[in-house]
Parts: sequence; C-alpha cells; structure tokens
Amino acid sequence: HKLLKLLEGEAPSHITVVAKVFGPFEQDEAVAFLNIKNPKFANISPKKTEIILIGHSMGGYSVVDVADRLSEANTTVDKMVQIDPYRVYETAACQPANVVVGLTYFQEDDWAWLDGKWCESDDAIDIDVKLHFPESDDFLDSLEFDEQPLCWTHIGMDDCPPLHQEVKAFVFDGTIPTS
Repeated sequence: HKLLKLLEGEAPSHITVVAKVFGPFEQDEAVAFLNIKNPKFANISPKKTEIILIGHSMGGYSVVDVADRLSEANTTVDKMVQIDPYRVYETAACQPANVVVGLTYFQEDDWAWLDGKWCESDDAIDIDVKLHFPESDDFLDSLEFDEQPLCWTHIGMDDCPPLHQEVKAFVFDGTIPTS
C-alpha cells in the first residue's frame, strides 16, 4: 500500500491517478473496477487512459490473471509490474500478450521461480534485486548472520525506496530501469 500512496501523492499535475488496492483473490473486482464504463473514469478520456497493474507476492501473480481477463475483453494493459510474484500453481504465468511492457522484480528463491525466470517465453523485463540494488561490502558485513538488505527480501521489496522510485518513474515517465 505504500507504493500506491506514493503514486497517488507524487503524481505530476497533468496525471490523474485512479487507483485501488485489491487482495490476491479479488481479480473479478479488479476487472470490474477497470471497466472503462466505471463512473470513476467519467471525466477521463479513454485515449488518455493507461491501465497499469502492480502486484507484490500473490498480488504479483494475480495481476497476470487480471491482464488475461482484460485480454479477453480486448483491453490493453499499458504497464505491468510484478514485485517478487509468488507462483500459485504448478505452471508459471507468462506476461500476457495484451501487456505492452512489464517489469518483474525478483529475488532468487526456489518457491517462486523456475530457473531464474518467471516463464521461458516471458517478454517481461526481469530484474534481479540482488544485482540491481547492490549493497557495499561494509554494509553487508554489518548485518547479523541471518539478516539480508531490505531490498533483497520478499517482504522487504515491498518497502524498498529505490524500487519504489523506479516503479514511479516507470509508471509516470515510462522509464525502463537499467542495470
């Protein structure tokens, strides 16, 4: 929810953010919310509307399902961000074809990933947080035995300020993170 508040609170003046948080099993509600006939979109031109889906953990998996459902309605998802998505089922979910560009932030973890990729045919830009947000050796040496840097953990990624700033730049400016 911190990322949503950041996006709502720091949107450029020419951008109106209409956003809502959904639980990981509320895909029907999310698709209904995104219906362009929703009264929340009454004063926004469809030509200027972008659909951006963001999810962490099981929500990261759920945004794929929402994008799939929007695809069935011939609706384009302009941007999709998955933050360490949890693989709910045996088969991995690929970025649907109706997603223009997607980012997937991940940490290596056997419970969520297949060979370091969400899906072999995935078009998403995969970002390994341990390589992308490196920490100094001095900082790493200062951690307790079982500690990891905030941005490197599954829960911590949701609170990672550099990740939030990158997602904000991606959402508002289309900036793709670089290594």
